[in-house]
Amino acid sequence: MIGRLPAEFGNVVVIALDYPDEMPMAIQLRDVVTRQRELQRAASEIPSLFLMGAAYLAERADVDSSRIALAATSFAVPFATIAAAADERFKNVALIYGAGDLSRVLAANLSIKPEFLRGPGAWLAMQPFSAFGPERFIARIAPRPVIMVNGIDDPQMPVEAVNALFESARAPKAQVWMRTGHLLPTDSALIRTLVDTALTRMPVLDDSLSSGSCQ
Repeated sequence: MIGRLPAEFGNVVVIALDYPDEMPMAIQLRDVVTRQRELQRAASEIPSLFLMGAAYLAERADVDSSRIALAATSFAVPFATIAAAADERFKNVALIYGAGDLSRVLAANLSIKPEFLRGPGAWLAMQPFSAFGPERFIARIAPRPVIMVNGIDDPQMPVEAVNALFESARAPKAQVWMRTGHLLPTDSALIRTLVDTALTRMPVLDDSLSSGSCQ
């Protein structure tokens, strides 16, 4: 989907990308285990979707190709980090409600009992997906700025996992904590706050000249 942000954000063209159909809408340990190869293939395609989005924006007459930014939310953050590390067309990067330490994130999202099995189970399940760990890539984004926006009360993205990603990034970088839980697609007020918070801290979008934002 492609469109424009409201006028108060300036002249900003936005392209929004979807996950591949093979990716589940919610994390289930059985999916990670029983569909391992299928999910690996699907996951490996996601960074290329961001790259294709950047290429498409760069060719548009109404987009300044020197002012393309990338913003990703939640479980898209690892893939966006990989894409941004690989493509310098993304001049600013916003990672919203995402984290590193993927096994810790998976453990926080599991409901299996007894609870003490969640950590070891998640660690084992995520070993085949270790290549997608965003901590391995985020330092390569520098010297382009990175901003992370997270909810301090977010049960799906533990603080330790968020900090693991932020600490792996190089300057220039910024971290914003909000007193919220995890982002819900129906929470329009929070979405607007997140857009305001992220975009106002992305230097490439500071003025009203044409720009693109990939999300």
